[in-house]
Amino acid sequence: MNNEEIVTKVAEHDVRIGNLEGKVNNLDSKVDDIHRIASAVELMTHDMGYIKTDISEVKACQTELKDGQDELREKVIAVENAPDKNKAKLFTAIVEKIVLVIGGGLLAYLLYSIAPNIFSK
Repeated sequence: MNNEEIVTKVAEHDVRIGNLEGKVNNLDSKVDDIHRIASAVELMTHDMGYIKTDISEVKACQTELKDGQDELREKVIAVENAPDKNKAKLFTAIVEKIVLVIGGGLLAYLLYSIAPNIFSK
């Protein structure tokens, strides 16, 4: 190999090294981009864990709220039905009193009819 061939080879190698350096620099920026994406995904995964915990807490609170609503609904129904129950109790009490008065009157009449001497003096 003579000097001209060596110079040509060195020049070719310099050009190739220059091209490769450009490609390496380009790859470095892409690696940085990939690193930023990986970091962002890691943060999102971490945040998703918090979101999962928060959703579990919300579901637990919803269950408690639903139970409380069911209990409140039962109480409201009981309060709404209370006047009807009171009316029914009052009606039943009045009917009982009327039956007792009529029954007592009939019993007194029967006793008076059967044994008139008991009531006369």
